[in-house]
Amino acid sequence: MPRVVWSFRLITLALAVAAIVSHLVPPVAAAISDDDMAPSPVTSPQLTGCDRTWTFPYPFGVDDPTKCSWKGSWDFTVTCNHSTNPPRPYWSNTDIEIISITVETGEMRVYTPATYICSNDSSAATEYSRLSFNLTGTPFVFSPTRNRFTAIGCNTLALLSDKEDWSYLAGCVTFCPSVEAAASDGEQCAGLGCCQARIADDLDSIVVGWNNGTTDDNPAWSYSPCSYAFVASEEWYNFTQEDLRNKSFINRVGERTIPMVLEWAIPDLDGPCRPSPEAVGKPTTPACADHSQCVMAKKGFCCNCSEGYQGNPYIKHGCKDINECENTNGGPCGRGSKCQNTEGSYNCNCSINRKRIGESKKECSGYYIHSYALAAVAIFVAAVFACLLIILLRKRNQRKLFSKNGGDILNRMDMKIFTEEELKKITNSYS
Repeated sequence: MPRVVWSFRLITLALAVAAIVSHLVPPVAAAISDDDMAPSPVTSPQLTGCDRTWTFPYPFGVDDPTKCSWKGSWDFTVTCNHSTNPPRPYWSNTDIEIISITVETGEMRVYTPATYICSNDSSAATEYSRLSFNLTGTPFVFSPTRNRFTAIGCNTLALLSDKEDWSYLAGCVTFCPSVEAAASDGEQCAGLGCCQARIADDLDSIVVGWNNGTTDDNPAWSYSPCSYAFVASEEWYNFTQEDLRNKSFINRVGERTIPMVLEWAIPDLDGPCRPSPEAVGKPTTPACADHSQCVMAKKGFCCNCSEGYQGNPYIKHGCKDINECENTNGGPCGRGSKCQNTEGSYNCNCSINRKRIGESKKECSGYYIHSYALAAVAIFVAAVFACLLIILLRKRNQRKLFSKNGGDILNRMDMKIFTEEELKKITNSYS
């Protein structure tokens, strides 16, 4: 009977979560200071790092925000913790450890711990944790496309909410009557021992925790003593039944294993991404370099190098032309063509006796002959055929005249018959 009550309770909780209408309340715009205005691109890359172990591209910089990082009210400073060897990079003066920063995509990967709930028996939880991540007032939001909310366990309900006012709430429910009944190793997390859910757009604060009922008696704790929940990069976790059997998962991942992706932006409330009718290569905002484009983001804007360019768009002349013809796989052009690099693009020049297929930039047709060459060949063949025909007709007419004038009779009489050429030779051209 307790098992039935527990299952009914979980089903009720699942239905309650499914009925939640999640929404985000847009933040109230605050007054912007001069420091928040987008600066012009810096002159040099200013790559900085922690004792040459890590390098961070502008707008990020190490330790002193007045020298290396973007100058504004938002902090792009990286702090190096030298108590470890090698030193570890953290964002500003927080405990958020940085894995990597990517300028091209406007992303920063950081480590995040997992929350858990464990029990030594099936009566009550003996270990319990939750995670609070607040990025309000920073350049960052949690990436809705690169992250997934994941829960692991049997008969458990994990919750993801917005820290500020609980205007956003999502749940992830798992079931499994036994470990063996859970999904097989490597299978998709669809609810049997593991579940995953997308997170909402534009979240800059989250709380990962558990429903109050989850901490009560749970019969599943007799065979699956722990449940876990975390927000992580979508490709990171691969389910295994071993994570349900004991407490090894939390010991294995610790606090420096689970990657989470944050999206960052440069603040500018004046709307920097205005359409630019100017010449190609001009930036759309003073903070973006030449050959770059401005893209609006939740908390401001990002700069992206234009198609055909790569590099750091926040640095003057930071977007460099991509030489597509140096591709190790033979370049972008197909057979029968030669790649020619151009500024921001490339051309595929067709070889002799080949021509471009339609509007295609890459494909050239098989061997072909130009129309004038075909006409010349046709005229030559026709002329040869006409000459042969004339020769045959002349010989035919000569044969008819020979027979008509008694040539065949003279041949039968063993008479010597001279040809016209022989007569000309004997008579010295009839002279």
